[in-house]
Amino acid sequence: MIDAFRRASAGRITAVIPYYAYARSDKKDASRLSIGGRLVADLLVAAGVTRVVTMTLHAPQVHGFFTVPVDHLTALGVLADHFLGQDLDNAVVVSPDF
Repeated sequence: MIDAFRRASAGRITAVIPYYAYARSDKKDASRLSIGGRLVADLLVAAGVTRVVTMTLHAPQVHGFFTVPVDHLTALGVLADHFLGQDLDNAVVVSPDF
């Protein structure tokens, strides 16, 4: 799809990636191993992406994989507002039996 947009002369292409799974591969275990997250980021940019919107990145260093602007969205504020609006004074947490 990115290639089709680029060939159609799109001025800007924003990739919306709800879950960037390759963000978990942010460390090298041994020398000469590639970092998959960086490889996928480079592939997106080579295809023509000019901006990335994603959620729940594994770590802040994942922003460094990209050479284009990255907007990292989080739902923490929405979740916090929800639980602050609940009456949790007498809440009980029950652990499931495993």
